[in-house]
Amino acid sequence: MSNESVVHTVTIDPLFARALTRQREIQRVHMGGLPSQMDDEVLSAFIRDMTLALCGEAHEAMDETQWKPWARIDPTQPIIKNRDRYTGELADVFIFLMNLMLAGDISASEMMRAVDHKQQINIDRQVKGYTGQNKCPACKRAYDDAAVNCVPAESEGLHRTAWCENAHGFVDEKGTYV
Repeated sequence: MSNESVVHTVTIDPLFARALTRQREIQRVHMGGLPSQMDDEVLSAFIRDMTLALCGEAHEAMDETQWKPWARIDPTQPIIKNRDRYTGELADVFIFLMNLMLAGDISASEMMRAVDHKQQINIDRQVKGYTGQNKCPACKRAYDDAAVNCVPAESEGLHRTAWCENAHGFVDEKGTYV
């Protein structure tokens, strides 16, 4: 692999922006209001429900595939058993993702910039031989992820291994506060 950085231009598909605008209207008119107008308790429940629904729909999409390598039902058939049902389940995943975006008041442009940034991090990780081990031992977030302010300790002689932003203090290699 090359050590060169790859630069991508982000273009927002107008259909994505339209879908998010339409989802905002569906929430406002048919689903009881916009997440941005919910009080903290209702918004917290909304985020939990949308996350669980997104996960459920992702599992339903997976059910439309022969994903188990140890129990492939029919090896002569494609991995995706029914593309239309699979696509429909992914549409549900996307709708719940858009609801989560609405909960955070995240625009299509903002999301696409975040995706572009994360894809670049993932490319850089692969180029550098990422192993998934360079994470804060307390909060388990990768040090190179956006908005993560945890810092690994630079000295191995210390009894602390990292500063964890979430813990507001130093933690050892097991994530225990020191």
